[in-house]
Amino acid sequence: VCSYADNKAVVSTQSTGIIFIVSLEVCSYADNSNWTPNMKFLLLLLVVLATVLASSPPVMSKKCKKTVKNYNKCLKDGFESSLGCDSGDGTVKGKTLKKCKATEKKAKKCGHTCVPPPPPPVDGGWGEFSSWSTCSSECGGGTQTRTRSCDNPAPANGGSNCEGSDSESQECNTDDCGTKFEAEGGVKYPLDGSLKVGDVITAWGIYKDDTTSKFSVNIVGDNGIFLLHVDFRPWADTIVLNNKANGYWQSEVRPAFSRSTFVSGDTFKVTIEVLEGEYKISFNGEEIGARFPQRDNIALATAAVLHGGSNGFQWTHLGGSLAKQCQESNGANYRGAVAVTVSGRKCQSWDSQSPNTHERTPGKYPNGVLEANYCRNPDGATSASGVWCYNAEGTEPRWEYCDVPICS
Repeated sequence: VCSYADNKAVVSTQSTGIIFIVSLEVCSYADNSNWTPNMKFLLLLLVVLATVLASSPPVMSKKCKKTVKNYNKCLKDGFESSLGCDSGDGTVKGKTLKKCKATEKKAKKCGHTCVPPPPPPVDGGWGEFSSWSTCSSECGGGTQTRTRSCDNPAPANGGSNCEGSDSESQECNTDDCGTKFEAEGGVKYPLDGSLKVGDVITAWGIYKDDTTSKFSVNIVGDNGIFLLHVDFRPWADTIVLNNKANGYWQSEVRPAFSRSTFVSGDTFKVTIEVLEGEYKISFNGEEIGARFPQRDNIALATAAVLHGGSNGFQWTHLGGSLAKQCQESNGANYRGAVAVTVSGRKCQSWDSQSPNTHERTPGKYPNGVLEANYCRNPDGATSASGVWCYNAEGTEPRWEYCDVPICS
């Protein structure tokens, strides 16, 4: 700022309060066009000097340095700071307290402070997405989501938040459920007619922890024939593919199978597709490392059987080219594996005469498909309103209808 007062030209900087005074004759130099080159240079030099001093940190005088030193001693002795410095415990009392307050006031005038300058703002950045969640449906189309956090870095010091959504979703398990029903290990589930190219059998389970031993999905025929045995062995990081004929297991095929495939609480799915001359096996939608040849006539297949169901996992559902697990009309064509009556009693095997004797045996009613103790309407009698079985737990009642839903 250049001004004229009392025959003096004054040059000052507002930020530092530094003032330069030069004697000038106001009347002679009121119009700066009359200034000599030397005077113009001197004034320019003063302005440059003031600018440099304004941009430089202020230099503390010896007196202020001494004041700050005394102030630090007060803090060490227990004086509680109001300038943001590491405070004492407030134990300073009496005259010493009064003296330290006066010293603090002087230190403040000297520009002393312990408060650091505010840190620069940090804008937030997205972290990595999490793994996809469990699909909301095992088949027929579901959704799964994954999330991310605004922590790479997290916004700080007034920085902006991350832009966009913190989650995303996608479709999953879009394959058709087919004839899907609840299933358990060790139960034989009849096929819906003869096995043929294009048929698919799908089994679902839930992984409960990391102690699972092994579990298998099998396509079987009569007389102990295993047309296909798919045995998952996580403990050995392998899958055993085989068939059993004439009472003997045949040569194995062993693709790799990692136990890291499992995540506790997640469902898993095993799919067997019947192709021309071979079986295609997939786990969670991805084909395993080998296909298995059809060593037996697939027309010999009569049912699917799940084995396992303990040691850290359990079977939950079965679906595909299998007999319906519901009954149509009076149940004459029902070929499911329900073996419990409406009152919860276990069914008596059709080839057994105890505790109830009867004439409806597999030999007399070959078209009734009287397997094991599965509920049936053996002769397709129109007088029966649905499938039934004899009571395996006693003679009263002798027989009951079964708890098999009507197909919608």
